[in-house]
Amino acid sequence: MWLCCKIETGRSPDYNIFCQYWSDPKHPLWVISHNECIIGTAGLAEHGLNEKGEVTHMAIKRRYKRNGLAQILLYKLIEYCEKYEYEEIILFTSVLQLPAERLYEKIGFKKWKMSKHIFIRSCIEVQTSHFSLKLPRTNT
Repeated sequence: MWLCCKIETGRSPDYNIFCQYWSDPKHPLWVISHNECIIGTAGLAEHGLNEKGEVTHMAIKRRYKRNGLAQILLYKLIEYCEKYEYEEIILFTSVLQLPAERLYEKIGFKKWKMSKHIFIRSCIEVQTSHFSLKLPRTNT
């Protein structure tokens, strides 16, 4: 939904719920746009008051991938978490997202757990990687 142009998103039944949730200052969302189309997003869901944040809605439109946009979004999110003294940032991704996993590790996230999620009435099983970044980061 967040990878469509403004005109297209207005037709989605979930669009108002999406906008209502992400326009709340408690739920920061970073957006990159090009020609009035959203081409990338990264959201932050809070787990406890400034204790732990979870990267959500991390997406870059296919034709804009591999241009450093995901890295820019993640660094903005990390800067926000450091400013507000979060202790940790977590995220979850499918093991099928190897370029994303490499990016998270390059930035400093550590893989701490693997799990399996079953979708669509037990027909599809997806292996998920869990990543964590402790804050504040230290310069090493």
